[in-house]
Amino acid sequence: YGRRKLLIIALFGTVATLTLCAFGVSSVSLITLLLGRFLGGLMAGNMTLAYASLADFSSPEEKVRNFALIPLATGFGFACGPYVAGVLANPDTGYLAGPALPFFVAALFSLLNVLLVIWKFPETLTRAIQKSTIKNYFSGFSKLSKVFQRAPVRPYLWVLFLMISSNFLFVQFVGPFAIEKFHISVTEVGYLYATIGIAVALGHLFLTRGLAAYLSSEIALLWSLLFLAAFLIALLFAPNIVTLHCGSFLVMLACAVGYTNSMILVSNQAPKEQQGEIMGVAVSIQSLSEFLPAVLIGCITGLSENLSFLAAALCAMVSYLILYPLTKKVSHSQREQ
Repeated sequence: YGRRKLLIIALFGTVATLTLCAFGVSSVSLITLLLGRFLGGLMAGNMTLAYASLADFSSPEEKVRNFALIPLATGFGFACGPYVAGVLANPDTGYLAGPALPFFVAALFSLLNVLLVIWKFPETLTRAIQKSTIKNYFSGFSKLSKVFQRAPVRPYLWVLFLMISSNFLFVQFVGPFAIEKFHISVTEVGYLYATIGIAVALGHLFLTRGLAAYLSSEIALLWSLLFLAAFLIALLFAPNIVTLHCGSFLVMLACAVGYTNSMILVSNQAPKEQQGEIMGVAVSIQSLSEFLPAVLIGCITGLSENLSFLAAALCAMVSYLILYPLTKKVSHSQREQ
């Protein structure tokens, strides 16, 4: 159906679901808030469309630099969002301020995004756009299963799953870890997440794009996974909150390099006409990476605040062990050619 039309629909859906969340907060209805977040998750296809659109017009040489733009923007948002939301949610800020205001402002940003897409975003899908009616709205599940059955792409999907699992286990549990170990306030947790966001933005702006000129995606990802595991283990011995800030910055630099290059390797396993499908699978795997490990570790992390970091380091190392022989195989094939 094309990228542009679906992107507009997804962003309009985001506006609606954020508004629903705002009403859920203002009316103190947890059910309404959760419903808004669930429906908002269904609108997350805009990430698939964004990656597929970049893949449509990116040459192999440009792909790393262009793919880094999306998490770069995400990193800046992650750095600014907690601070802005904290100000807007504070009733002392002004008459309209309160817990619901950040959701209304986020909905406004999404509406501006819709207008920008309508104004500036061209259709990037050059082949004939499919006009047939979808007969099975749950076919995505079978497609996901079929993609995992393809021998060439399967190991790269596992690398992606484990790499993002490591990333999100750290991001989701570093706040509780800091509160438990250093007894910091919620405001200081916001500062910690701002540090993480800045590291993501700088990592994609300079490190990921800079390394692309010297290292292949396989080698860059391999080293990032090794450093990620090492930094996560080192954080367990952080003596104070300043050290935790510094260590978290290094962790997220490694995650920045790892995320973009893992997405690149998955994208490279599919021809140009299948980029929408393979990027859809990649974003679905990212969502599973955010959900499944967090639920599993969340059930037992009360035993020790260290378990989440140990699990994240384990995911990074297993991902490294899967990728290492693939990298050797690619290098051998290139030497033969």
